[in-house]
Amino acid sequence: MLSINESAVRDMKARMYFMNHDYKPTNKDNTMSLLNKIKQDRIDAMKSKYKQKVDLLGVILGEATKQTKEPSDDMILKVLKNNITTTQEVIKTLNRQLEKHNTTMAAQDGYCATAEALLEHMNRCSEIQHIEIAVGAAKNELNLLTPYLPADISVHDIRTFVDEKKAAGEDDFGTLMKLCKAKWGQSVDMKVVSQIIKG
Repeated sequence: MLSINESAVRDMKARMYFMNHDYKPTNKDNTMSLLNKIKQDRIDAMKSKYKQKVDLLGVILGEATKQTKEPSDDMILKVLKNNITTTQEVIKTLNRQLEKHNTTMAAQDGYCATAEALLEHMNRCSEIQHIEIAVGAAKNELNLLTPYLPADISVHDIRTFVDEKKAAGEDDFGTLMKLCKAKWGQSVDMKVVSQIIKG
């Protein structure tokens, strides 16, 4: 079993590999579905022994392919966003725990009057270390997942698209919402779209 340090060094080497080896799509039109990109990135992670990335992308693929073997990009984006949201919540919870432990430690000011107090202090130090490692791992998960998300659609782009459709006679609210959803899928905030159409 690898120690924490050995595991960290291995993952650092794997990260360096990915920084220096950008993935190049191989199909004819130089584009690739999100499903195939994640599959290929997982294979590359296996080759470089980047275990955290292999496991994380395996979870994403597993969730995305529960209903169908060939999920759409929108389905995969939904899974990615759900995982990112969950990871962000985990980080918030862990940081609250850290703050609580650090406040208690500061109040004790390193003084332990009894052996029991010393043991409690040592356990708290160990727990803090484990939480910090977990926070680091969760933040790294975010760094691994966020590159798969598309860039946010600007308000200007949405307004331009809506104005073009309105000029062409498509001025029904429901129709415009469907057109925007069809164009951008999970990449666009439909609340923003709704406000722009109404405005």
